Amino acid sequence: MDFYRVNEIKNWTCVNLTEYYRSKTKQKDNKQIFDRIKKDLQEVVDSTSLDIVKKEELEKSSTAGRYNMLNGLNGYELLKK
Repeated sequence: MDFYRVNEIKNWTCVNLTEYYRSKTKQKDNKQIFDRIKKDLQEVVDSTSLDIVKKEELEKSSTAGRYNMLNGLNGYELLKK
């Protein structure tokens, strides 16, 4: 979950996250990658280490991929839309 610590929220795009997780895990299956991203994002949002300002930025983010992942859609569902 280092990605979330070293990158600004504006860089938490679906493309950047997918590339990071794909290189880190060596997985090719998008469903598994998106499921892992979703799980980690939920942990980050629930974490006490994520400061209030970052949480507010994340909530205000207009990137559909981040919004959908945080609100229950997994990556596979995002690809089907």
